[in-house]
Amino acid sequence: LGANHDESTSPDECIDTNGYIMSWNARYHSKPYEWSSCSKKNISDHL
Repeated sequence: LGANHDESTSPDECIDTNGYIMSWNARYHSKPYEWSSCSKKNISDHL
C-alpha cells in the first residue's frame, strides 16, 4: 500500500488499486493523485 502508482504505467498496478479507486474516499489515500491516472483507465474499461 502507498506505492507510487503515478510512476507506474503497468495495468496490474491499476488493477491492484481498483478496490481503493472504487471507494472514492481520499481518507484512504495518502496521495490521491498517485492513482488518478489508474482510476481513469479503470473507469474507461468499466464503461
